Amino acid sequence: MIKQIENDSSLLSLVVAAECDTNISKTTVTNLSKPSVFKRKLDKPQSIYSFSALSKKQNITYENLETNQEEIDYTNYFQFPKGSKSGTMQHEILENLAFDAAHADIQKEVEYQLERNQFDIKWTDCLTQQIDKILNTPLWKNGPKMSQITHSVDEMEFMLPIKSIETSTISQWLSLHRNKPTNFNQDDLKGYLTGFIDLVFESDNKFYVVDYKSNYLGSNFTDYSTEKLQEAIQHHYYDLQYLLYSVALIKYLQITVDGFDYKKHFGGVAYLFTRGINSEAGQGVYTNQPEQQLMEQMMSEFYGH
Repeated sequence: MIKQIENDSSLLSLVVAAECDTNISKTTVTNLSKPSVFKRKLDKPQSIYSFSALSKKQNITYENLETNQEEIDYTNYFQFPKGSKSGTMQHEILENLAFDAAHADIQKEVEYQLERNQFDIKWTDCLTQQIDKILNTPLWKNGPKMSQITHSVDEMEFMLPIKSIETSTISQWLSLHRNKPTNFNQDDLKGYLTGFIDLVFESDNKFYVVDYKSNYLGSNFTDYSTEKLQEAIQHHYYDLQYLLYSVALIKYLQITVDGFDYKKHFGGVAYLFTRGINSEAGQGVYTNQPEQQLMEQMMSEFYGH
């Protein structure tokens, strides 16, 4: 109201004139009464959580980002710069490209991103070849290539209202999913869970959650075997990430897909560890379809469909 009065010049002039005109009868002045006491009880502000925020409370060791500049082999993708900046750049490349992009278009985007992010342009050929492999290698045995995907959504945003998640709840979820006791440090959660899913795609009437990971696990493809990927997934709590993302996607599908059936319409998750991908189907890709009973248990902790 104060801003409204200040911005209304005619009203302000009238007020000033009334105050300056001593001939105005006092009976024309509005009597001011004592303001009413505000008695309404305000609820505590709602918190907003994300996987990244929740994972910061965990004891997680991260890869060594140091690189010996004298030994760089610009043809070896395992040596490509590490860290979040590098990972974000590769994510943007995959997001900007059409999945069936020609090699020349991939190279053009790679050159642009390397220069924009101040990485050595000598990486152009190596990174171009790797992005080409990522787009044109089956995600799993008899599975689709990304270049064959025609229905997808990049950076799918969600916000789920939380009923009340107690301190032990996430530990219970992970213990059930991993089939072994797992501890996850957290406070009671009440508010909203938010996030962005790197990619959601549909193939053969099933919907999948995809996430890109540029983690350095070693300099050989054996370092990106299914067993090694699972170790990395659990160490970084990426399984909690994909469980939460799956909850968000399933709740969306329950609204948008007629007669939604978990086994029929939800394909699961595919986490692409980009350094471990070669031309072999499924190499460097961690896949999982969470248990339906666990998904239903988790979804009951959130408001909505």
